[in-house]
Amino acid sequence: PKTRLQETYYLRAKEQYDRGNYSEAISELREVLKLDPKNSKAHCLLGLSFLNSQMVTMAKVHINMAMKINPQDSMIVMAKMELDKVVLPDNKKEDSKSTKPGLFDGFFAFLRWQI
Repeated sequence: PKTRLQETYYLRAKEQYDRGNYSEAISELREVLKLDPKNSKAHCLLGLSFLNSQMVTMAKVHINMAMKINPQDSMIVMAKMELDKVVLPDNKKEDSKSTKPGLFDGFFAFLRWQI
């Protein structure tokens, strides 16, 4: 159940977020989560605030928590999509590293050439 205080913190956080004041939004949202650790909207907006502050790891933590609590919420689904735009390209770069020739690839190529 939302309390009036939570609502006040959340609305101030949303206002700060909309103005691009992400550090202030983060501060307000942390207050919401002290009162209600399972507030999915607060986790979501906190994750987006971290994402816009280039703090991707913290963004992941809070957006994934929001998804765990309320995976049907359209705002949370959109936040997850925004997060994936940032995170997945990094994973693809890591995957491309794994396709580089391994220790024995050159050896087996040499063997194929000999046959």
